[in-house]
Amino acid sequence: MPLSNDPAEATTSAAVVLLAKSFVLGCKKQCVKADKLLKQGPKAYKSMVQNPKSTVKVLSALDTVVERDIPDMSDSLTCAHSRLRPLSLSNGHGKRMVLPLSQWKKLFPYFPRPVYGLGLSAIECNRCVATAEADADAANVQKTERLLTHASTSTLLDLLHRKQHYPPALFSPEITTFYLVPLKWSKAWRAFAKSNHSKPPGPIVNGGLLCARHKRPVVPTSVDLFLSGVTTSLTPPNGSIPGLSTKYVLDNRA
Repeated sequence: MPLSNDPAEATTSAAVVLLAKSFVLGCKKQCVKADKLLKQGPKAYKSMVQNPKSTVKVLSALDTVVERDIPDMSDSLTCAHSRLRPLSLSNGHGKRMVLPLSQWKKLFPYFPRPVYGLGLSAIECNRCVATAEADADAANVQKTERLLTHASTSTLLDLLHRKQHYPPALFSPEITTFYLVPLKWSKAWRAFAKSNHSKPPGPIVNGGLLCARHKRPVVPTSVDLFLSGVTTSLTPPNGSIPGLSTKYVLDNRA
């Protein structure tokens, strides 16, 4: 793919050709293998040919690039409109490499003319760019509509409460009974539910949640620090209850 279609500019020394980087690296690797084999000399070459296991390596090193691989290298740079595929839409095989025109003229006779003799312009396809932008805008609109749909109902708030380990019914005006279990046991149960193990986690041990003297729930650490005057907030900053923004401040006048 010359960077210009102007014949006068293409004949200058500054003219370059745009190729697939994977194709150039593949040709370079093949040349290194052949050069390494030829440097070993005729005797080493004949001994390797006589060995059936080495014959495959010799033929592979001296073989040229397979013709069926050349269109694949060309397709990695071109799009469905026979233009240069935008770099932002290319995969790993779509990386490009600039080669001087003088070097490409030496390599050109070794490859089929119908594949690399088209002289396409090295300008990215505007239709592909416009299509990609339209698809991205449509995806963003769909994402926004889905977010607004969830935000108009209580689904989003329920998901937030579930993520923060608070049941949705905790903020319900109806009287509901809740059962407190250790967070460590809850995580073990979730891991058991997701795995294929048949042995469930051990029994629920609430000794760490209950006061040994009064058999009542232990005061949370955040409340204990608040009552002792260490902090001025009743709820911890990272574990605050969602939907509850009330802040209690100690009265120093007392």
